[in-house]
Amino acid sequence: TTLKGFGKAAGIPAATWASGGSLNTARQQLGASGTQTAGLAFGGDTGSNSALNEEYNGTSWTEKADLNVAKTNGAGTPAGTTTAALFYGGYGTDNVATNESWNGSAWTEVADLNQARRGISGAGTQTAALAFAGQTPPDSANTETWDGSSWTEVNNLNTARGSGAGAGTQTAALCAGGYAPGGNTANTEKWDGTSWTETGNLNAARNELEQAGSQNLMLAFGGAPSSGTAATEVFNGTSWTELNDLSTARFSVAGIGSSALALAGGGSTGSVTAATEEWTADAALSTVTVS
Repeated sequence: TTLKGFGKAAGIPAATWASGGSLNTARQQLGASGTQTAGLAFGGDTGSNSALNEEYNGTSWTEKADLNVAKTNGAGTPAGTTTAALFYGGYGTDNVATNESWNGSAWTEVADLNQARRGISGAGTQTAALAFAGQTPPDSANTETWDGSSWTEVNNLNTARGSGAGAGTQTAALCAGGYAPGGNTANTEKWDGTSWTETGNLNAARNELEQAGSQNLMLAFGGAPSSGTAATEVFNGTSWTELNDLSTARFSVAGIGSSALALAGGGSTGSVTAATEEWTADAALSTVTVS
C-alpha cells in the first residue's frame, strides 16, 4: 500500500527562484505558452501595445515573428507549446475579441471570442482551450470553450472577476484570484468540463498574478496592488501553501511551465521590466500511499 517516488514535484516546498535570461524588450501584461526550457511570451505593454513575440530556450530569449494585432492583457494557452499556441482577448484600442494561432513560424487570425474583454484568463491547448473571466467592463464571469475552429459559451464562473490566474486543461482548469467587485479577491474555483466549483482560497488576495502548472498542482506568483508582490503559493487540489518568494516583487508577468519548473518573465515593478526568474524544484523522495 506504500510506494516511494522520486521526482521534482516532491521538492516543490524547498524550491527557489533564480535569475534567468532577460527578455529582449521589457513589457508587462504578456501572454505566454510552453515550458521553462521551451516557452513563448507574446504581446504586452511596453508603454504602448506590443505585437512582439519571443521564445525562451532555457537560457535566453530570441525574437520570433510578431502578432498580427498589437495588444495587451490577453490570454495565452498555458498548456500550449512553442509550435502550437493561441492568444485571445485583450486590449488594443479597446477591448478585443481577436484570437491568433501560432504554428511555430507565424501567427494567423482565427475565429474571435464571443465576448470582447481584457484581463482574461485561459487554460488548455491550441486546439482545446478555455477562456474565462475578464473585464468588459464590468467584471465578467463568462466562460467559453475552443474546439480548434470556434468558441462556444458554457457555464459561468461563480465569481465575476478580471486579471486572475488560470491553469490546466479545457476539462480540468483552475481560476485563482483577480479583481472582483469590491477589490482584490482570493477566491479560487475549479472547472470540471461542465461547471465551476469554489475551492480553497489563496492566502493572499491579489490581481494580475501569474501561474504555472495544472488544476491540482498549480503555482501562483506575483500580483498587484502597488508595485507588486513577491508572494508564491502552490495549490495541491484542495488548499494553498505559501512558498519561497520571487526575488523581485512584480505583477503582470508571463507565467510559463509547471509547478516544479516555472518561469516568470517581464512584468512590472512599478515600471516595466525585462527580468526573468526561474523556479526549480530539486528532485526529492516522496511517499505515496495507495488503497
